[in-house]
Amino acid sequence: MRRPPRATLAAALVAGTAIWLPTTGAAEAIRSGAYTFSDELGGLRLKSVTGSGSAGDPIVIVEEFLGTGPAVLTIIRHTDGPVLLPPAPHLYLEKRVINQSRRVWLGFEMELEEIRGQASTDSDGLSFDQIAKQRERVHADRFRHGERTFDPGDRLMFYDGIVDHSQTVRFRLLVTDTSPSGPFFLVQTPQMATSSLPAERRFADNVHDRRDIPTDTSTR
Repeated sequence: MRRPPRATLAAALVAGTAIWLPTTGAAEAIRSGAYTFSDELGGLRLKSVTGSGSAGDPIVIVEEFLGTGPAVLTIIRHTDGPVLLPPAPHLYLEKRVINQSRRVWLGFEMELEEIRGQASTDSDGLSFDQIAKQRERVHADRFRHGERTFDPGDRLMFYDGIVDHSQTVRFRLLVTDTSPSGPFFLVQTPQMATSSLPAERRFADNVHDRRDIPTDTSTR
């Protein structure tokens, strides 16, 4: 199947159509629960998406990171179906990111955008749980520290760790979207090492020294 023009793909997503395209050189869009996720803007390859997005059943996204970044994941919430889906401002995510960049990562940053290329504002209702600001809802298994910033923009920054080529890093996060009016974007940028690290320094060999941020899956 040929990859449709970007505008066609976006229109199909808004209409609630589940689209499956070849993963080689083409966009992939996968619907799970009330959301559709697309890698059409590039930088990553979407492998699978499962779950509903609730605290007890987070949406698990598996993706391959192909370059040095940034990579953009497009997210759309639907209200179609046999039963009208209620507003769901809380979206619990578990992201499993495979490093296929052939570079070593020392950190990782995520940023939410309601309009592509523009920082999220306080008035758009989109954030990494800005109202509650519960640190416990931010987690990464290969970085010792993580923090959030809300002004300017809405960002998660993880650091003090190592992710080698072909390794997978797992993130848990909570996105709140109180005024879902269209797609929003998760922009992801790894912080690269200047050169590959020797095997004896790999973070995987020092897993006993990790101090992960605990995860609280309770609802507000």
